[in-house]
Amino acid sequence: MKCRIWRITILILSAFFLSGCHTQEMTTVSGGELSLHSLKLTKKESSIVDSVAPPNPAGYYEYYQPYDKHEYYVVSGTAENTGSEKINLENIYIDSMIGKKIKDGKLVFLNEDESEFEKELAPNQTRSFYLFAIKETKEKTPDGFRFHYCNGLKKPEEKQYDDILYWNIK
Repeated sequence: MKCRIWRITILILSAFFLSGCHTQEMTTVSGGELSLHSLKLTKKESSIVDSVAPPNPAGYYEYYQPYDKHEYYVVSGTAENTGSEKINLENIYIDSMIGKKIKDGKLVFLNEDESEFEKELAPNQTRSFYLFAIKETKEKTPDGFRFHYCNGLKKPEEKQYDDILYWNIK
């Protein structure tokens, strides 16, 4: 009987290690600047708005519309790609922390004339950014944002990220 329990335990542990499961480590950064591999974000200001749109829209453009009894908490500033490879925001998952509640977050870059949102930042390029989360009007503002990413800001395999960086923006 003991031998059987021991074999089952070994099988379970082997399956766990072979599946590639690992724990993510979370690093916390506070203040007005965040460096995540080759992506550098510098905060200028934060605000509460009803919708999120480019400052100089022209023609058809993407925006985040108002919702009843909700508002957006937006951090704006400058994004810089200090690396030699393009940064694709689809490779980074972002959420926000409001107390113990976790809400989806979003990061977008603005194109050169700030007329539309972009998901990529070319090497050695600097652009304005919006980092935001939608919240209920009665909720307090987020304490910060978590960036879930893989080394080198590469695309995650099977939605499993290597690390988490928490940006405490208060």
